[in-house]
Amino acid sequence: MLDLLRTQAWWAVAVLTLLLVALGLLIGGIERPSAGDDDPPPPPAPAVEPWLVQRAELGQAVDAVLARRATAVGLTTSLHGAGGFGKTRLARMVCADRRIRRRFRSRVYLVTVGRDVRSAGSPDLGQLGAAS
Repeated sequence: MLDLLRTQAWWAVAVLTLLLVALGLLIGGIERPSAGDDDPPPPPAPAVEPWLVQRAELGQAVDAVLARRATAVGLTTSLHGAGGFGKTRLARMVCADRRIRRRFRSRVYLVTVGRDVRSAGSPDLGQLGAAS
């Protein structure tokens, strides 16, 4: 068998390649349920005040999220830092961005986590949205 592989190496490569392509087509042809077929409807985009100025950080944050390849599992992105510098507003603006909502099929969830957040009814919790 090994002598045959040594003398007919190109034929062996061709046959193995064809087998792998056929296997790939077989596996790729299996119908899988689309992600989100049985999901509830996506939430609305977070409210963003129309008077907010577009900052450079918004473009950087959106580009960072969009640079990652889509996966079968959720994508989590976080902002952290001292209070009062606009992290929540930036997060709302990123979640409401049309490119982000299109990429994740409007399933973008905005969740606030912190020391002052006690329950879903907490005013600091923000709006729950949906992320992929």
